[in-house]
Amino acid sequence: MRNPLHIFVAISLLALTAVACSGASTAVKRKLPEPMAERCRTATHARAAGLADGSFQPIALRRADDPAQTPWTEQQAADHLLTAKPGAQTWVIARGGSGKSKLAWSLEALTCGQRLTFRVDVGLDLRAKLELATASQPAIAGVLLGQLGVRAGEDPAGQLRDALGDTPWLLLLDGTDELTVSERRRMDAELDWLEKAEFSEQIVRFERPGMVDAKPTKAPELVLALPDMTCAEADAVLVRRFPDPTALQAAQAWLAAHKLDRKRGGATCRYVHMSTHRDAETMADLAEDARAAAGEAAGLDDLAMDPVRSELYATWLAHRLHGITSTTDGALSWLDRIAAQGVIDKREPDLRLSVNRCEGVAAPGGGEAGGACRRLMQSPVVRKGEASGVAALANRTLMDLLLARWLVKGQTDCALLTSATGEMASLEIAAMVASLPDGRRCLNPIVAAICSRGIAPDDIIGFVDQAVPVGTRDAAFFAIAQERAQGACEHGVFAGLQAK
Repeated sequence: MRNPLHIFVAISLLALTAVACSGASTAVKRKLPEPMAERCRTATHARAAGLADGSFQPIALRRADDPAQTPWTEQQAADHLLTAKPGAQTWVIARGGSGKSKLAWSLEALTCGQRLTFRVDVGLDLRAKLELATASQPAIAGVLLGQLGVRAGEDPAGQLRDALGDTPWLLLLDGTDELTVSERRRMDAELDWLEKAEFSEQIVRFERPGMVDAKPTKAPELVLALPDMTCAEADAVLVRRFPDPTALQAAQAWLAAHKLDRKRGGATCRYVHMSTHRDAETMADLAEDARAAAGEAAGLDDLAMDPVRSELYATWLAHRLHGITSTTDGALSWLDRIAAQGVIDKREPDLRLSVNRCEGVAAPGGGEAGGACRRLMQSPVVRKGEASGVAALANRTLMDLLLARWLVKGQTDCALLTSATGEMASLEIAAMVASLPDGRRCLNPIVAAICSRGIAPDDIIGFVDQAVPVGTRDAAFFAIAQERAQGACEHGVFAGLQAK
């Protein structure tokens, strides 16, 4: 017979375990509001289906503070978010077109079943509301309540507190890189409101290279980075786009003729001009344009033989607008004029494209403005905006192109151009500015300004490499650049560029 004391202890432990498990279950499995539960079901099912049919490939990350650059899986990132303390911020850094939005969606799917997770597309869900926000009616409150299925009232903070309680929750802010400088300030004020309201949120911001080095209002506790695309990954895009071996060979020959198969140095093979999925798809589009136009008199094979980043995306954009205007200069000048219709604080263009703004400028070639604008709104150059009659450029890189043109045109002095470019904080915008002829003359001060933020030369070289034509890199170019360079970082950038 068993000792009665042993039986008592066993029964007591079972009872304590049951209570503990019951409490944990109540805390973890708090019932989700139905709108959030439906979002979670949609995300998790879509991720599982993508994994099953191969249409979704998990993204590898790395910690920015890890010298060994040990890869992190999406699941590891999700596990960190589920255990990090409330009030913390995590930033995910990646170039435009690297898959930040796909990662945000995947992290939502991996966390929403265990923690209330809000995923906000800042450009579509939040931007327009920022203009109307007040101290008592912050825009972010309305967005969060909307996802919860609650209509915002006079006390959104109280409504959120009632809906959320003291349960920790995640806020995934996707698309923050699409905001202008003034809009970012408004967004930061909204996040300050969340913090002061003492919610139990943890915020994940998806940003671009350079943003975290610009002394943000609140520094992140963890920075994760998405690595640039490898040669093998870029090659796989080309194989998918050109399944016929003859067409693939022709596309590869075209890319080589335009120096678009140049590779960076380093242990891992990476192409200079195909750093992201967007870059690779754009290069494939341009190769396809050239192949399709081979028998046409007008043709669409007008890319420079030694192109830089601004020329690549300008040519892609012009080809998509070929039915409206036949030249790259005509297409860009038209979009420049539309962007100039909306200017924020007299300092930066509002890059939203509305029908009214479009019809307010002359159409290319003296055509009818209404017809040209309708065709623009239906073209691959734009995507649907947050309101009816409003569109946005198809991607952030095209926005960079128009923004860089605006900056270079408005600031003829290098000091002013460098200051205006630095305020944007993005290395991608700096590279786009430097890739324009009138911006490249200010290359040294632009590099110096980036170096002054403590960014390592190796992290800068790749962006500069995309901005400077190979044909201009003679002995005189490097001699002048090194003579003007003043610090070890600047010298390191030009020395690294010379080694390419």
